[in-house]
Amino acid sequence: MTFLFNLKNRLSVPLLKLRPRKDLVETLLHEMIHAYLFVTDGDDDREGHGPAFHQHMFRINKEAGTKISVYHSFHDEVALYKQHWWKCNGPCQKRHPFYGMVKRAKNRAPGPNDLWWKSHELTCGGTFTKVKKILSKMRFSTKLNTKSFL
Repeated sequence: MTFLFNLKNRLSVPLLKLRPRKDLVETLLHEMIHAYLFVTDGDDDREGHGPAFHQHMFRINKEAGTKISVYHSFHDEVALYKQHWWKCNGPCQKRHPFYGMVKRAKNRAPGPNDLWWKSHELTCGGTFTKVKKILSKMRFSTKLNTKSFL
């Protein structure tokens, strides 16, 4: 199932299939608030979680007993899919917090399409080389929603 908000934004099926149904419902409700604000107010700032967003979020949470939030807690699932690692050979490899590492779900080298690329070019200027492709075998228990690595 893919839910399209617009042509460039959609829910991540690979992430949500690892989560309980409650997380899918709350994520859909979160995106529906964005869609509602777009239709009613022309608010197309999808990253915007301003007062109008919060008002609807708190109202729905109170009425439906949900826990919609502005941030997700799917950090383990996101990390699981970041299997392509790239390392910079420039000065940024000694800088906190990333130390020149870029981890991605897709096999795409860092470049001009990244929002931070211009800053990297100005402050570091190094080039990225692929250093790792992780292949992990995992077992998921949908009943307990826990995961263990083989």
